[in-house]
Amino acid sequence: MLGKLIKHEFYACGRLMGPAYLVVLAIALIGRIMTWLVTRQAVYDSVAPAFYKVLNGLANFLSIAYLLAFIALIILSVVFMIYRFYKNFFTDQGYLMMTLPTKPRHLVFSKFVNAIVFAFFSIVIALASLYISMPDSDEINTTLRQLFDAVSKIITSNSGSIESQVGVPLWVLVVEIVVFALIYLARFVISFYFCVAFGQLISKNHKILGGIVAFIVLEIATSILSSLYMALNTKVLPDLIPAITESSGKAMQSSLIGNSIIMILFTAVLYFIICRIMARRLNLD
Repeated sequence: MLGKLIKHEFYACGRLMGPAYLVVLAIALIGRIMTWLVTRQAVYDSVAPAFYKVLNGLANFLSIAYLLAFIALIILSVVFMIYRFYKNFFTDQGYLMMTLPTKPRHLVFSKFVNAIVFAFFSIVIALASLYISMPDSDEINTTLRQLFDAVSKIITSNSGSIESQVGVPLWVLVVEIVVFALIYLARFVISFYFCVAFGQLISKNHKILGGIVAFIVLEIATSILSSLYMALNTKVLPDLIPAITESSGKAMQSSLIGNSIIMILFTAVLYFIICRIMARRLNLD
């Protein structure tokens, strides 16, 4: 049943996000073509001045349109993720969803998995469209290769020093950073789901307002937890603050691992609370 829920949610999200991705890529591509045209001397010499002004104005318009579409894509990814969760479980649709032969944790998990997947898709599409919109991709490719070669040389020549500072092999550090990013994304998604679910307990007749209040409270709680972790760390490791000030690798390692563990526990607690609310305190009025 869980697989069917994930599949259905994937198709439902894809019906909106798929066309949105295509629109952003199309605007980026057409804008790139128009920019290329107006920067060609041959085009400038072969067309009437009035027509060239039209082309130049269209290129500028597409540049603005791409910027707006790029921003809209990021906002849409977040808003749609929250809206799907709210609409399916805390409105009239909840009567149908909650009658499915499955448990609330499976319903929440199906939304969670697809939110992570489409967040990744959105990031990839955003970067791809940004690359397409660049006027000179050859120069960008050359710059990226030079940057990659320079970073590789620095890492190769200083790998021993970096590893001694960090305390682990470089590949372990890279894996830790990637895992931390995924954990942060998971915490981000579950936090919004929690705000929607808990918000309807705060204000049953104004669920959106309740969700906003819950978000503020959650962010305050997150900041307090981070501060407590740093305070405890400074008690156990008195030299942590000077180490962070000096950009010590071991301090970064401690912060990375510690914050990852905190976020995993925090996300697990929020997930459990969401499931409990949906099982015991769901309000569909």
